[in-house]
Amino acid sequence: MKRIYSLIFIIPFSLIVNAQIDYTESIIDEATEIEESMGVPEVAMDKFNDHSTFEIDTLFIPKGKPHVFLIDVDEQYNHGMQVMGGFQDVEEKELKTNFPKNKFKIHKLNKHQFVLFENKQHLDLSERKNTYQSFVYWSGNLDDDVISIDKKTHVTEFVAEQLGIHKESSYVINSRNSKEEFELISSKKDNFTSKSKNLMDEFLSTFRTAFPDEEGQNGNLLKHSLFKVKTLNTYISENDNSRIQMQSIHLNQEGQPIEFKLYDDKGEFENKMTFEYEKGVLRKIIYDWKEDALIKYDDGKMWIKTINSESKELVGVTLENQKLLYKTFEIMKDESFSIHDFLTEEKFENNCKLKFIQNRLWTKICATEDSVFPYTHTYTSYLDGKVLQFNKLQIRKVNDKVYEKYYSAAEKENEPDKFYLAGTYTFNEKNLLESYTIIKDNKEIIISTEYIYYP
Repeated sequence: MKRIYSLIFIIPFSLIVNAQIDYTESIIDEATEIEESMGVPEVAMDKFNDHSTFEIDTLFIPKGKPHVFLIDVDEQYNHGMQVMGGFQDVEEKELKTNFPKNKFKIHKLNKHQFVLFENKQHLDLSERKNTYQSFVYWSGNLDDDVISIDKKTHVTEFVAEQLGIHKESSYVINSRNSKEEFELISSKKDNFTSKSKNLMDEFLSTFRTAFPDEEGQNGNLLKHSLFKVKTLNTYISENDNSRIQMQSIHLNQEGQPIEFKLYDDKGEFENKMTFEYEKGVLRKIIYDWKEDALIKYDDGKMWIKTINSESKELVGVTLENQKLLYKTFEIMKDESFSIHDFLTEEKFENNCKLKFIQNRLWTKICATEDSVFPYTHTYTSYLDGKVLQFNKLQIRKVNDKVYEKYYSAAEKENEPDKFYLAGTYTFNEKNLLESYTIIKDNKEIIISTEYIYYP
């Protein structure tokens, strides 16, 4: 896309404001008259005639208010495909965050079209075979040029430059802050204390469950004392069909996981994690599918560091109210990809766990005490500050060996609950989980366990 655009043709104002031009013979005749009267370059009219077999939208931009264009034009978008969650949405949020409301008008263009400015310059986005991705700014002043840049990031910096001020995108600021914190943490010496021991034990307990405990949705029912357990195997079956292995956990004689194997939906081995210890202290996690993680401690904090060819990842783990909280930095090695630097952080507020991604609230999880029944758990997800999803469950104790899980049909926090049975937990004579039956659409999916003990 050229930096400054010359006039293709001029049409009376009433005919082109947000108009769609049908390239019929009559319009071509009119354009020819315009060509003769205004002296439009022949090459521009040739371009106009090339599009005489289909319709092209034309957007007219009058003088006055400044305009910013976020352009992502592709042939597939001409056929009604919606563009959601792409760089336009990201950069639009940045503009709205970093500049006053009504400072300029924002346009998100996705279809092939012409854009005509009252200063007699234009954007030609009409070539159907071409893809256009760029930012464009016009001050609205007839004496100023239309300025464009072929980029998909840093529109805040681009617009600020045109306005003669200094501003930075939030992801640039977040990236810089994350890098500084990452380096500060990485430079600290290891300091393993009694607090570190409690934290490590709680962290390791997440790898000793019969199946993943997603954000406390099972209360304390998956937390067991696996005394003398050598191997915990988990299987899944549906409607009494043959069972398929899901995972296998091998423990040392101190009850610490030393190997965690995962199996695919056919019961075939897929990958594994191996845990390495030094005098009982977890120091390394070896993955089949990614780089190894090195672990160090700073009193009540645990840091898990992974480095690959493209990025550096640092996961901080803390313990609050006997719940694990995670803070994750992902830093791209190539500075040009800093927009992909990632920060997630969990916090406790009002007895709820809040998760933030790039400093924006993502989820909120609230729960009652996990050892007291009925146990109630709510999950709320957010998008741009608005509730996206709400779920509520309750676990009730039937007797010492049987517990039942119920889900609420309520889709909003203030809606009345109508609970329905969704699962049943059954425990063996050693108070270890024997099976968990998922009830869905009148079908039963059974997760069963097998314990192998040290002599």
